[in-house]
Amino acid sequence: MFICRPDYIWAVNRPIALIPILLLCSSWWLWAGTKADSLAGVIADAGHDTVLIKAYNDLCEEIYSSEVDSALQLCSLVVQLTDKYLAGATGALKTFCFRERAQALNNLGAMLDYKGDSKNSIPLYKQSLELSMAINDLKQVARTFNNMGYAYKLLGNVTEALNHYEKSLEIKRQLNDSAGIANTLNNIGIILENNGELDQALMNYRQHLEISARQKNKRNMATALNNIATIYKKQKKYSDALDLYTQCMKLHEETGNKRGIAQVWNNMGNVYSLQDSVEKALEYYRKAYELAEAVREKSFIAIMLNNIGSCYGKLGRYALGESYSLKGLKVAREVKNPEWIRNAAETLKNIYTGWGKHKQALEMYDLYILMRDSMSNEQSRKSAIRQQIRHEYEMKEAEARAAQEKKDLAHRAESEKQKLVIYSVIGGLCLLSGFSFLLFKRFRITQRQKAIIEKQKLIVDEKNKDITDSIRYAKRIQDAILPSEESIRALLPDCFVLYKPKDIVSGDLYWVEQWGNKVFFAAVDCTGHGVPGAFMSIVAHNLLNEALLEQGIDRPALILNAMNKKLSRILKQRPDAKVRDGMDIALCAIDRKTLLLEFAGAYNPVWIVGKESREVLEIQGDKQPVGHFTEGELKLFSHREVQLKPGDCVYVFSDGYADQFGGEDGKKFKSRRLRESLASIAALPLREQKQSLEATFESWKGRLEQIDDVCVMGARF
Repeated sequence: MFICRPDYIWAVNRPIALIPILLLCSSWWLWAGTKADSLAGVIADAGHDTVLIKAYNDLCEEIYSSEVDSALQLCSLVVQLTDKYLAGATGALKTFCFRERAQALNNLGAMLDYKGDSKNSIPLYKQSLELSMAINDLKQVARTFNNMGYAYKLLGNVTEALNHYEKSLEIKRQLNDSAGIANTLNNIGIILENNGELDQALMNYRQHLEISARQKNKRNMATALNNIATIYKKQKKYSDALDLYTQCMKLHEETGNKRGIAQVWNNMGNVYSLQDSVEKALEYYRKAYELAEAVREKSFIAIMLNNIGSCYGKLGRYALGESYSLKGLKVAREVKNPEWIRNAAETLKNIYTGWGKHKQALEMYDLYILMRDSMSNEQSRKSAIRQQIRHEYEMKEAEARAAQEKKDLAHRAESEKQKLVIYSVIGGLCLLSGFSFLLFKRFRITQRQKAIIEKQKLIVDEKNKDITDSIRYAKRIQDAILPSEESIRALLPDCFVLYKPKDIVSGDLYWVEQWGNKVFFAAVDCTGHGVPGAFMSIVAHNLLNEALLEQGIDRPALILNAMNKKLSRILKQRPDAKVRDGMDIALCAIDRKTLLLEFAGAYNPVWIVGKESREVLEIQGDKQPVGHFTEGELKLFSHREVQLKPGDCVYVFSDGYADQFGGEDGKKFKSRRLRESLASIAALPLREQKQSLEATFESWKGRLEQIDDVCVMGARF
């Protein structure tokens, strides 16, 4: 074991400093025994440089986790020294240089990963891999594949990360490298955990812990305990998680692993944050951040800065929260990690929203959406599951082989006669043959079943594609009947339309037309959504056009009466009818000269926000839908008028926005919140009003599914 001291770094340029290095290397060669004998001639020919190469690599292995910059210099010296010999080296000397250079390049890549520069570590790993493969150094090849997997994980390329971990695991199993197998299983577990496969990840972590405990490897045991505790945290087993983190902390302190201590402090802070103990969480996050700064771990620094900022935001200390989270965003951008950028943007959005800085909140929300959309992991999750199934199968197969070999050995040891041994072997072979035959038959059956299933899947996929294509074509038709943005702007210059179908096609409809000096506009909510709702929306569009443009009916209430009568006849509405569909509508007509607003509504109201008062005036619609049949006659809709003032805003909408579930408790947004939102943004330009409404809706909805079509229309006169 070598201890790093600063004066060792410049030993290559100061001959007197070679004495402690040579003494250390001599001890190593004596310990190596036969290995030293095989290279004795090489060292004699090459002089002291080969001794230094080996010493520098060994020193780097000892200090890489505590003195990263010094270790980087040592590895660079190894690369420089091996350059002297590789041009003309042959035989054992060439093999020695290849092996040591590959180790140095691999360590350089690993330390760049620690410093958050994984993009530049990949080429170093590829060079190391080429050298190791050239001399068939499988142990180094496995290490390099494992490190490449970690680098690709840091870069967000999950597919490549799993691919390289799998290659590493395959070689480690060939070498029966238990410690290496444990580490790679742990790395695969991390990816499974990140993709939501918690049970599969927990299985990997426990295998890692079991192997590490047998080997009494405290560093690896701490890693496994930390990861198992993280799973418990996600499963809301907070007490169990804190107990394991405490055990993990003791192991890190015993091994002097500052990086590990920082990670555990951060994780304990996460547990307290989930329990709403914000002050306690902040205490642990600050400890973690100070230690991360000391070890210069950029990845931890980005995470912990954001965590500290989030805590200050929750405590209402928005300026401090903004300061820390902006620093975290800067570091996340430096290391180009989309996940950390997304998390920092989300924290800043929440801080600015609570602070009342809506413009900055909207900017951070746009960044959050951009990063979120770039992190599609469904394909990676499926790939991880496939890889895990393969791992489990191979492990079970290996365990079965080992059990069978142990059984055969015990049987032979107990057998006293050669004849019984022979009979036993023959009997075993017969059983194995029979079992193989059964397995072969089962395999043939499975293959046939697989072929049938794949054929059926192709049929189902084709039908689904046909149905989806048809619905998408229906969307083109529906889009064609909706007024274009240019036609809306021509009639309502200062307006917006927020239109978010739940499915490909929508049951909501917005409509704008002109008749004389009046501009008519409406938000229509038809029964259902998707394909049924889309059918009804086309009917609604045609009925509105027919009443206004063909029949010349220019009063909203009379238009709804005409639509009611016609729709009831179309749907054959009567007391015993099975079809009870209809539509809710808020229909307005505005005289552009006098600003007199005429309104009629079927369930849905119109809201008017005054330019000066900023209070919301609600005009209720009638408590009946269009298409409603009542005891043999149709009930007429009421006519209402309001005199607008210049600068007043008018809003019509369907119920999809207010009915959306979300927020911390998964409750409905409700009309009250929508009213308050519109009142607070009515002074903004209409384009910014739309952006604010959309951001509020997405933030409220979160990860929940949109439950209905959404249509909100606003105009300023």
